[in-house]
Amino acid sequence: MKQRVHDLGIRLGDVQPSRTMFPAFADHEREEIFVSTTSPLQTLAICGRHEPSIDILWLPMIPTEAWETIASMTNDLLNAGYPGCLGCGGPQSEQPWNETQSRKSMNDSNESPP
Repeated sequence: MKQRVHDLGIRLGDVQPSRTMFPAFADHEREEIFVSTTSPLQTLAICGRHEPSIDILWLPMIPTEAWETIASMTNDLLNAGYPGCLGCGGPQSEQPWNETQSRKSMNDSNESPP
């Protein structure tokens, strides 16, 4: 995982030469991916099976699956011209994020029959 995070940082630097903050890898005991700021230390997102508080973005995925999704989406956005592209994140990407609605949608889709 450490090498994959490093590779993404290199890609971000290649596409955005003025960028000064990059993803970093830190080992920990839990089967989760934490996305955090460093100063001040604040958890922004968690990829894992345990639902965090509503002020943290939650991706209910196992870490390896979550990382592949994050890396793929990041590369797609960078290839589309992010951060200089408008609407490259897809429909509704310009709207403010609503974590409560996101979790409700996930629960609704998990409860609907196949």
